[in-house]
Amino acid sequence: NYLTVEQYEILLDTCLSHGYHDLHDFIVLLTMTGCRPVEIKNLAWVDVHLEKRFFIVRNCWSKNKRMMYKYLNDTAIELLHQRQQNRLGDYVFLNVKTGKVIGSYQKIFNKVKKHLDFKVTFYDLRHTYASWLVQGSVSIYTVKELLGHRDIASTMRYAHLDYSTKCEALKVIG
Repeated sequence: NYLTVEQYEILLDTCLSHGYHDLHDFIVLLTMTGCRPVEIKNLAWVDVHLEKRFFIVRNCWSKNKRMMYKYLNDTAIELLHQRQQNRLGDYVFLNVKTGKVIGSYQKIFNKVKKHLDFKVTFYDLRHTYASWLVQGSVSIYTVKELLGHRDIASTMRYAHLDYSTKCEALKVIG
């Protein structure tokens, strides 16, 4: 399951209209990086390198138990820059009461979802990232690398979305 751009915008607007600014930012980063929720939740400022346009997902948090570099688009850079200016501790998403990593956004995410006319999970935002890349004619190999998949077979579930590239390819032969 992945979101349309319109659904994504509705989700973000709903977060903001209910005052859930941190959840909004969490959702933006999930969608703009393709990270798994645990990877964003545990993101430390020491691993964020805005000038180089990436952050590091430490091997203890990645599914494949290997360090990954997650590259950042302009939206993610701007959001992280704003959060960095208002930084309160060592983590991008911090529980201000404890000074530690936020426990979970699941409860407030569930509240937001009650106001939507479509279903969405945090993991759907990873699928949205990959789906939008494929629909934008990014090669399946590049999507594999950006998602951190070890095997191309894991990424091939998105290949059917690459309709326009296939039609363009046929123009080569007439």
